[in-house]
Amino acid sequence: RGKRDQLVALGLHASSRVLDVGCGTGQLAEALGPVLGPEGCYVGTDVAAEAIEFCRRRFAARPNFRFVRNAQAAIP
Repeated sequence: RGKRDQLVALGLHASSRVLDVGCGTGQLAEALGPVLGPEGCYVGTDVAAEAIEFCRRRFAARPNFRFVRNAQAAIP
């Protein structure tokens, strides 16, 4: 909720678009649920396939919330 409050203070509103890199089990998605309206968009990414599947099930009723598995970046 602290992150959500910071984002709202920075201008997050019902029609905002949010990209959450490293979304895990959707803590930020849960907190943003009451803020983002149907015209808003949330996309969560994570390297853990289990976390992405969990979030897809958990937020299935929110068509404007999407979850995508991303590859782990390699730093030389």
